[in-house]
Amino acid sequence: MRYGPCKVVEWREQASCDALTGLRNRTLFCEVARHELAMAARNASPVAVLLIDINDFKQINDAEGHQAGDHVLRDTAKILTHICRREVDLVARWGGDEFVVLLPQTDLPKARELAQRINTAEIMSPKGRRVTLSCGASVKHMKNVSLECLIDEADREMYAQKRPKQKA
Repeated sequence: MRYGPCKVVEWREQASCDALTGLRNRTLFCEVARHELAMAARNASPVAVLLIDINDFKQINDAEGHQAGDHVLRDTAKILTHICRREVDLVARWGGDEFVVLLPQTDLPKARELAQRINTAEIMSPKGRRVTLSCGASVKHMKNVSLECLIDEADREMYAQKRPKQKA
């Protein structure tokens, strides 16, 4: 099943979409992720989660306005869907300036490769400000790992990626 950008089809479809970015929302992500984790446990296959944050997003909104922030959010969504483009991949807006990606049948080396591509991606704000992303990866490596545990692990790794970018 393809979880691509949302299309205006019916109210149930709209309820699972983020109106600004066109991505799936957090609620749908959690529902699909729990299902994929259960499938992975049965099949003994890995599932990866990427958590992505836009660095210094508040400063973009403060300096350039919320329209510029919206532009950066939409461009981030496009970059993520380009990098994570398999039919089984699910890119969603986690909230605010954070995004999350579910990567079924993906091991840690492949998840880290995708995270690195995201960590080196650059976006330009409407006024030419360079915007970077920080991405952490986590992979289900045992049978009874919860979604919350995967998200927490990806979150810790994301913040580890953020520290060097904030000092530069």
